[in-house]
Amino acid sequence: MGFFVIATIVLLWYPWFTSLETFLDVVKAIFPVKRGLYQLKVASFWCATDIIIKWQRLFSSEFLVLLSMGLTLLASLPSALILFKIPKLKYFKIALFNISMAFFFFSYHVHEKTILLPLMMFILNPRYFKNFYVDFILVATFTNYHMLVEDKLKLQYFVITLLFAYFAYPLMDRLKEGWNKPAKAELEINPKYSIILRTIENIYTRLVSKVVLISMIILTVLNGMITPPEKYPFVFHLLFALLGFGEFLIVFAYSNLKMFISYNKSKFKENESISFGTKEAMGKNE
Repeated sequence: MGFFVIATIVLLWYPWFTSLETFLDVVKAIFPVKRGLYQLKVASFWCATDIIIKWQRLFSSEFLVLLSMGLTLLASLPSALILFKIPKLKYFKIALFNISMAFFFFSYHVHEKTILLPLMMFILNPRYFKNFYVDFILVATFTNYHMLVEDKLKLQYFVITLLFAYFAYPLMDRLKEGWNKPAKAELEINPKYSIILRTIENIYTRLVSKVVLISMIILTVLNGMITPPEKYPFVFHLLFALLGFGEFLIVFAYSNLKMFISYNKSKFKENESISFGTKEAMGKNE
């Protein structure tokens, strides 16, 4: 398998190995350092925090490249370590989402469409994200609204979004009723810490979810009615991105917390079984 992977990579890169200049041009296209820290107004960490900290004015591109790489690795590390210690499918699927979100948040020069990668991983886990599932998908699409308008897909956006919301919310409510009992494919949660997750889920469902949906509607209406001032032509782009960043950050934090709590539960069970086996062996020897 390793041979075929390496052979495929060499075959794909072969046309650009003709000269060092050609090779470097491809590398620069993959890592567009000279194009800035982020693409327009995207729901990433860099764009959201740029309101307070003017990253590109205060720091050089070289430093920001290193900083973005460090933060990306740091945000990916918890999921990667847990997966390394417990290499199970249920952890693998969640790690895919967590790590792809870490790359979306902290990578250098992220495009709006990059959210589609973590979104694909998110869609694979409806039971794990049951309280955030429909909202996250809607917000992910919402953050690409201005790009869709530029591509003359405004009507398609509204029709598909409304149809999706109309069918998805009732369907998810019915599915959640059958998901009250734990399943083998779901992460095990220590009852001692489950109250933390339930509190987050309840606050989100009862309050945050409604605020997010109402904000999406208000921003969409205002964007269509009000022409932004000349001094701030991308003010609505920024507001859309900030709302998206808030939603993504909540789900990202929840997912990492739930995975960590489940890891502690699995570790406790493993230690308990080892302890039980030791006592049983000692009993037989006596």
